[in-house]
Amino acid sequence: MKSCCWQNQGNQVPFQLLFDKFPIKISDLPTEVPKGNKTNKSYLVQGTNFSKSFCDDKGVFDGHRGRIRTLWRIKDRKFVQANRKVFSKNNEFFFKNDSGVLQPLQEDMVVKTTVFKTRKNGFKRHLTYFSTHSQDFSWLNQVALIEYIGKDLDESSTEKPHGNSSKNKSKVYKKRDPKINEIIRSMAGMKPKDIQKYLKDMGLVEMDLTSKTVRQVLYYERLKCKKSTKTNKSDLSKDKV
Repeated sequence: MKSCCWQNQGNQVPFQLLFDKFPIKISDLPTEVPKGNKTNKSYLVQGTNFSKSFCDDKGVFDGHRGRIRTLWRIKDRKFVQANRKVFSKNNEFFFKNDSGVLQPLQEDMVVKTTVFKTRKNGFKRHLTYFSTHSQDFSWLNQVALIEYIGKDLDESSTEKPHGNSSKNKSKVYKKRDPKINEIIRSMAGMKPKDIQKYLKDMGLVEMDLTSKTVRQVLYYERLKCKKSTKTNKSDLSKDKV
């Protein structure tokens, strides 16, 4: 099997060169990026849309961030960038034809989405995932490309994953795995202290998880549900009119 990790020499991998890594069984790919120094390293992992849930062992990216979405066409097993803007609605992608009419993706099209974050010291992380209806290239929907560009000076975070900030500067702030939040939400009927104790007893979190943090997760979930209910009622009112 060809490697799912390689040195990128400080440059993003061209789309076409991604296929030099194949054939690879999707099940043989890792489900996450391994810990450790990531100076100019690229990883191919299992996964789809990581834009909200991706978690690694790197510290805060305090520079620019954004998203680039491009449309590509498959021609003779080569990828050619199409000069079309991509639109998204209800988790589906569309493009405008020559007449300016929105059209769903065709089978020979691939949407490439790259979410990037940077640091003021020049270190960058690019997270790329794909969407296509092509039968021959359906595996693209099941992989994600994580690329670290520049020198990784974040040695402390190779020990424990951490996120955006910490009041205690002497302590590495650990970013909580998004899956833990899902477990907390699924236990919404229990008291926060009982949820906190359960997670600790199961060894899913460390001792710094407080019942206040659990309450905060549940609060935002209730707020989200309340907003969703309000939107649905508003839509029903419009339909009646």
